[in-house]
Amino acid sequence: MQIEKSVVSLLLAACAAASSAAVKVVPYGSDPQQVGDLFLPEAVSPDAPVVLNIHGGGWGAMSRKDAAGISRFLVERGCAVYSIDYRLAGAENPWPACGKDCLKAADFMLGGGLAAHGVKPARIWIIGASAGGHLALWTGLSMKPESVAGIISVSGIADPLPDAKEHPKRYQNLFGGREPAAADFDSMSIMRLVRKNGPRILLTHAKEDTIVPFSSAVNFYNAYNDTGSDITFRQYSTKDEANYGGHCIWRKSLPIRERLLCLIEDEVSHFMRLPGIDVYSFAGEDFGRMFAGDGWQAAFLNNGPKFGHRRPPERHMRSDELFVLLQGEATLFIGEEGREVKMEKGRLYNVRRGTWHQIVAEKESRVLVVENTGDIGTEQWDDCVKKGQK
Repeated sequence: MQIEKSVVSLLLAACAAASSAAVKVVPYGSDPQQVGDLFLPEAVSPDAPVVLNIHGGGWGAMSRKDAAGISRFLVERGCAVYSIDYRLAGAENPWPACGKDCLKAADFMLGGGLAAHGVKPARIWIIGASAGGHLALWTGLSMKPESVAGIISVSGIADPLPDAKEHPKRYQNLFGGREPAAADFDSMSIMRLVRKNGPRILLTHAKEDTIVPFSSAVNFYNAYNDTGSDITFRQYSTKDEANYGGHCIWRKSLPIRERLLCLIEDEVSHFMRLPGIDVYSFAGEDFGRMFAGDGWQAAFLNNGPKFGHRRPPERHMRSDELFVLLQGEATLFIGEEGREVKMEKGRLYNVRRGTWHQIVAEKESRVLVVENTGDIGTEQWDDCVKKGQK
């Protein structure tokens, strides 16, 4: 019992410390709803991450106060956070009012609007949950890529079409009380903003989400990933934590405003390179990307049924690729002639750019793969054969 009391005391103390972070009300426009809370750590470092936090609520409800838990979590990890209100959707403020407000707030931050408080970002992070996730993606992808450090969508409406089929009323309200046409969806769709060399993106979404369909995130992830841009998709189940809430985002076990699930906070911390350590494993089959850095990624390649034990031959025209055998047996076949290289544990194999290579895995093998992300000029052997190049 004494141990339990001590744990509770520590939690209360941590919450009190988080609540003591300096909060300043700073408007970014003339409308009463164009205002934000600036959360500052005790000491604002010039290189501290600066985050634009956008609340959810189906575009027409809630406020920045409902996203305070996200702000405090980020402040605990040394970030400066500007958590905003925006003109809520409805008859008086149909789309794109809320979207324009988010862009206005981002421009305000980048244009020196927070400089009086010691915050002068050259790039900003953007985070939002639910409809705020849509606004975070829409805002970040509408900005110049060099101004965006990364975008985080927590159970966000990434592709609106599957969401609109399940929740048509929220879209009627978004467009001022009328039935939206195809052009309306196009104006607010993030799918049309997908492009090569876009900013880094993190999506988190529960498979059993009852408010925003999981397929909304899947559709966007597939489209963005196909461009070669850097995107991470953290899928999870509501079974991962009992206190998940109806939207599979929040935990309410602490005596402060809603906080994200622990697994989401951990994923955000990792994505933003905030202080800490991350440990990864991959028990699935085939290829599982576990870490995406600045322009590079690490993945496990486990023997599985998708490719059998043989990956298709390929080459990367603008990037090397590293292989490390962790378990079992595997062989690399190098060059057009297919020179056989039997992999040994404890050795690092670097396949130089422009080199055809194929990995053949045997006996429950497990291989670590490290390579660049983005457009690395990957070519598949079978495609070249079809084109008559081989």
